[in-house]
Amino acid sequence: MGSGRFRVCLRQAAGLLAVMMLFSGCVAVLTGGAIGGGTYAYLNGELSQNLDRPVPQVYGAAMAALKDFRLPVVKEAHDSLSAGIESRFSGGKKIWIKISSVTAGTSKIYVRVGLLGDREKSETMLGAIDSHLKLSRWDKARAKVMAGS
Repeated sequence: MGSGRFRVCLRQAAGLLAVMMLFSGCVAVLTGGAIGGGTYAYLNGELSQNLDRPVPQVYGAAMAALKDFRLPVVKEAHDSLSAGIESRFSGGKKIWIKISSVTAGTSKIYVRVGLLGDREKSETMLGAIDSHLKLSRWDKARAKVMAGS
């Protein structure tokens, strides 16, 4: 009888812990296939994804995506191993994009919109960056085909 009560208490404690994590923002959401067929994580208001591209290519795609949305670059710094970009929406909400090298040909990108995070806008920005990365790959393939004919 005693072990039955222990299990009930353990389940209640686990449920309480899950509720506390939910309200403190410490829950990671993983989604597969939403952006570029890869997996991204949304944790504490920040969206992140590993990309099979070096930092300079991801940085270029991020700058192109900001230009597409007509968002001004407030601050930026980049080199071959890392990059950071800060921009601002017309309403004043900030967007931060951080890119870090994982390997020579792989990067990790972080997108955060606003202090508490805005998942929808972060996903939109990451999708636009991913589109620019795919476009550049397609353009390169097209240039090879055109040069061969």
